[in-house]
This record gives sequence, C-alpha cells and structure tokens, in this order.
Amino acid sequence: MTDINRPRTVALVDVSCLFKKNYEAMPGAGPREAAERTLSEFAAVREDTAHVILCLDAPRKEQPRYTRNAIYPEYKANRTAPSEQETAQKRWLLDRARKLGYQLARVEGWEADDVIATLARIYGEWCEEVRLVGGDKDLAQCVTENIVQYIPAVGTRKAEARNRLAVKAKFGVFPEQMALYLALMGDSSDNVPGVDKVGKQTAAKWASQYRTLTGLAEALAANGVNPPPRERVMWTNLANQWNALKMSLDLVTLNAHLPIDAEGLLVRLAPEPDQQGYTMSSDVELDGFERNATPPSDWAPEGEDIEQERTLMSADGHPTKAMFDLMASAAEADRQRGQPIIGKDPQADEVLRRATAERAAAAQRPDIAAAFGQAQPDSAVREEVKREAQGQSPLKAAFAAVGIDPVAVAAANAQGDAPGRPAVTDAQFEEGPKKAPQGAGKHQPGIVKAERDYGLVTEDLQPLDLRSAETVSKWLHHGGLYPQFGGPSGIFTVIMRGKELGLGVTTALAGFHVVEGRPTASADLIRALAKRSPKCKYFRLVASTSAYAEWETWNSDDPGPTTFRYDLEEAELAGLVRTDKKGNPGMWQKRPRDMLTKTAGAKLARLVYPAETLGLYCPEEMGETREEEAA
Repeated sequence: MTDINRPRTVALVDVSCLFKKNYEAMPGAGPREAAERTLSEFAAVREDTAHVILCLDAPRKEQPRYTRNAIYPEYKANRTAPSEQETAQKRWLLDRARKLGYQLARVEGWEADDVIATLARIYGEWCEEVRLVGGDKDLAQCVTENIVQYIPAVGTRKAEARNRLAVKAKFGVFPEQMALYLALMGDSSDNVPGVDKVGKQTAAKWASQYRTLTGLAEALAANGVNPPPRERVMWTNLANQWNALKMSLDLVTLNAHLPIDAEGLLVRLAPEPDQQGYTMSSDVELDGFERNATPPSDWAPEGEDIEQERTLMSADGHPTKAMFDLMASAAEADRQRGQPIIGKDPQADEVLRRATAERAAAAQRPDIAAAFGQAQPDSAVREEVKREAQGQSPLKAAFAAVGIDPVAVAAANAQGDAPGRPAVTDAQFEEGPKKAPQGAGKHQPGIVKAERDYGLVTEDLQPLDLRSAETVSKWLHHGGLYPQFGGPSGIFTVIMRGKELGLGVTTALAGFHVVEGRPTASADLIRALAKRSPKCKYFRLVASTSAYAEWETWNSDDPGPTTFRYDLEEAELAGLVRTDKKGNPGMWQKRPRDMLTKTAGAKLARLVYPAETLGLYCPEEMGETREEEAA
C-alpha cells in the first residue's frame, strides 16, 4: 500500500441494514426521519473509529440484478419492493452522506456484504481492527482475531459485538464454518432453500464436525447407507437435496475478492461547506461501481436547516443550549411514539418538562438560548452547572443515550474553557460465565465485553506511553520467551533502554541479556549502533585469528581511520579466559577467535562512537555469553 495514511481502525457499514432497521421502526414518521436517524448512527460510528466506509448493494438495471440471481433466480424474490417514500429517504441519505465526506463503496451486481467481505480481508492485514457494522448473519464469515462484527440494537434487542468466540457462542460454529451452517439451515429472508428437516442444532453439529462440503460428503457416504434412526430423515433429505445444498452454499458464501479500489477508499474526503439553499437531488446514482473522488462543491442545506446547524455550536466550538433543546425534543418525540431513548426514570420526564419550559422562555428571552455557550451564564444556569459538577442533575442520565455529556460541557463553559475530548478506548472480548438455563447443572460458556485501556502504540505495536509499555512487558513475560530478564520489570527496563537507542521492542530484547544482574548488549548490536551513526564512513574487520582480532573504522570527524587490535594475552590479563560455572572450559578457551572478534569490535565502537554506544558492554567483555548464562 502506498501514499495512504493507514488508520488504526476501519468501520465498514452496511447502509441498507441500518436504514431498513430505522425505517421499519418508525412507521408514519416524517419524510426524512429514518434517514436522519441513520445519518446520526453513521456519525456515532465515525466518532469512535479512525475511518468509516459506507458499503452499498449495487443491483444491475437489467436481469439478473445480482450475480446470485444467475445461480438461483428466486434468490430474494420473496422481498417486497421498497415504497416510493423509502426509496426517496434512502436517496437523500446517500446524497447527504456523500456531501459529508463519507466514502461509498459498491460493485455492480454484488451486495454490500460482499463488498464488506472484500474490504475486511484487505484491511484486516493493514489495520489493527476492522469493525463490521451490520446485522446480517452472513457477515459472521468475515470475523477473525482483529475483525469484529457490531450488530446494531433493534427494538428491545441490545447492540452486540461479536468476535470469534461470540460467533461460536451464538451459532455453535466458528466463522470459517458459518457458510456451511447457513447453507444447511437455509435462510427464509433471502429465499435460500437449505436442506429440509435440518434445523439450527443439526446444521451447527454437521458444520462444526465435518467443516467443509467435502467432509460432509464423506460423512454422507458413511452414514447415508444405514443412518441412526433419529437422523434417518435428515441424512435421506441431505442425499436427495445435495444439489440444492451446493447451490445454497454458493448463495450464502460471501465473495471476498471483488474488484474494488481498497486503497482509494482510505482517502479521507473533506466535507463540503454549507452554501446557499440545498435542493434534494432526485437522480442519485445507485448502480454500478463508483470510483472514489472528492464530491462536488455545489451543495448546501436548506436555509432553515443551515441556521439551525449554526446555532447548535457556538463560535468557540461549544455546544449551545439549542443543542440540548434539540436532544430533549428528539427524546420527547420518541417517547410519544412509544420509543423512549432515555429510559423510564421519573427524572427524565422532569428534564423534558424543564427543557420544554426553557424553550418557551427562550422565545421571550433570546439571551437564554445561548446560555450554555456563555462564560457568565445567569443564576439559574450557574445553579444547574453547580448541580452538574456534583453529579446531582438528571441531565447527564437523560442525554447519555444520545451521546452528549452536559456535565463536562456545562462546567467547561461556565469556566470559559472548551471541554476536552475523552480518549477512545477499544473493547476486548473475554470468555466468561453466562447464566445457565433453568435446571442446568453447569454454567455455559458466554462472552462478556470488557473495556480495557492498553495505552497508545504505533501501528507496529511499539509502546508510546507507560501504560502500553507495562502491558507489553506483562504479555511478553507471560509468553515465556524471555525468562532471562526475570519478569515484567526486567523486560520493561530493557524496553526503555532500547527505546533510548531507537530500537523496537523485540529487537531490544534480542540484543540484550543479563550478566551479573545488569543488561548487556550483544557485540553485534553495539557495532550496528556504531554503523548507524551518520558520521561512520565504514566499520570493517581487518583480521581475526585465535590469537588476536583487529577492526578498523572511520569517523568523519577524525582526520583518518582508527584501528583497534585486541589479543588473547590482554583477555587473560583481564581475567576473561577462565572456566565456566561448572568448572568446564569457558567460551574464551573453546572459541577464542569468536570471543576476540566480538570484544575487539565492541571496544572500537565504544571508543570512536561514544554517543551511540555509551554504557554498552558485550557479554564477551565480561567473560560470559548467552550460552554460558543459559547453562
């Protein structure tokens, strides 16, 4: 990948999934309400993710509309056509998203899930985490160690995030068996036939046990002749509907190799500035593969909307009272539709009542409308700020569900300081207990989501702060590959020493070991640091025998090269030539040439390049090596 700023996290959003969920949950709502709700969900994803790509279905205008229809004409034929209002809202949503700088990805003849699968495969190798935002079961095929599926909340069902273990807990199979599981069971929503009499449990059992279509065919050959009585019908149906199963597998298997500009989709597009009046485009192109380009700049919202958007934020970037009024109004509207977003807390109703009263008062006193954006609010607002700071106000609970923290905003505005944006932490999934069904004797495995702050690291996992260095030290210690450092504290010390020298974590651990309780650098590392100096013209071995070793280097600050020779007699005088801890011949006695070569090179590096090698001694200079220490 070239000339692309690789994001740490990428979110791939199934637009149709989010929009359909909102549209069906809001019957009789306003002409744009479902689209606006979906747009706010896009913004929430963008807030917590480095880069967001919206993925779309792209049916052809002619038949077959999708590539899967060429395999099975009845694929998704059971679905009703969208209404004109639904189509109009979706067109407005896409047009608006385009103007706000979202990247849109689609490939003609394929569905959003296939686009997501292709991009997830590619970005999974480039990025630390890929987040798949969509509720389709098919997307579970894409989940890996760093690709997680985020299922949005629908009705009373809470939002959920699924990693590999969560997929296994939910369906009984790991992601790599998910396609066979879906093919066996069938999918009525997509009109995928599957195999008669094969339900979730049997599909999960067979997919988990036989893993592939070939494995299932071998099992059919073994069990189909004389199957167990309880499974006779299922094995018989499997044999009779084998071709239907193969077709179903083709239908449910996502295509992860579509022709798509994955690099171009990582380009961050600048949102268009608001200008003049916005007119809804009635001919938003929905079909075919779309190249990535900066959107045109002839768009602006309607005059009424533009004024509202300007008043939601003060000139210094603070949310104004109008922002809180807007959120309270949205909460009230949802409550009237039977969809409260702030819970059934009596305090919430009080907040709505107060917000309504304040809006009415604002009509008579315009200065109140900007109260939360002023450094000197009136007495009523100051009292509210005081209560907010003490954690007594119901505002925080009321607006938490819609992503606004009035405590921080109001308190910061009262002090005249802009509130800082809190650090975003990623989530880790851990295996944990889940409440067993009534009468069950043991706990069943479940998945719980635990928020962890691992600190800041670079894209190649090099620590950037104390928290990340501590975490890496503990993990490396638990890995058991660096026992010579004694524990996490020893590893941490070496990591910090290596960081001072510009070394990566594993390079530092490989280049250092402990002699007589102190970290020592390998001779190769010491010479490498010397050679890395911009003043080093060359550093070369002149001679190496079992009696002496000679090196030569030229520091550009010196008038000429410097030569250094070290012989066995000097090593004996220094007490290096001795037996090991067990009384056997030491390395200086068994391999004098190697020991002389390493020691002479390290001494010359320290002599000529002190800034790069200050305080670094090799084990050979101390009469010990890694082999002896390990022994």
